[in-house]
Amino acid sequence: MMRLLKLCLLGAIAALGVLIGRRLLELEQETAASPPTTRASRENGAGAGNDEATREQLYKQAQDLGVEGRSKMNKRQLQEAVAAAKTGGNS
Repeated sequence: MMRLLKLCLLGAIAALGVLIGRRLLELEQETAASPPTTRASRENGAGAGNDEATREQLYKQAQDLGVEGRSKMNKRQLQEAVAAAKTGGNS
């Protein structure tokens, strides 16, 4: 009886190890696929402070705001265009 209990327990531990391993792989893939963020952008929302936003985050904001010519803009130009669009200025 004790031997059977030990075998069941070992099987459960092995299964748990497999589940943990799979989840770690998923997290690693998610991290590799997503752009790096700064602590401030995670706390304040992506692009809350345009100085800390990546070009990709600024591009997405510009896209959401309907800024024309955004694909040809560098990071600084995107910062200016996003700020202007948010305040109702010309993009």
